[in-house]
Amino acid sequence: LDVLTGPVSPGDTFVVCSDGLTRHLSNEDILQHVSAQPPQAACESMLKLALERGGHDNLTIIVVRFVSRAQQKSETTILLSEPHRPEWPI
Repeated sequence: LDVLTGPVSPGDTFVVCSDGLTRHLSNEDILQHVSAQPPQAACESMLKLALERGGHDNLTIIVVRFVSRAQQKSETTILLSEPHRPEWPI
């Protein structure tokens, strides 16, 4: 577990994930997905890629991007009553 402290600025993005992801995606892969997409889309595309590369167990991904108050007012928040669970290969 890496623990970092310091100020957080709008646009800063954090990825919390299990080794099920990092076994199949490099740090560069993760950075590319997170930098180019909104958090939900980044999670979905990284999950898809990890599954394509042989991942099948313990794939947990959380992407958090901090936004300013002005950005919060212009963005839409989607609340799901159940976690998003894609079809898993059996």
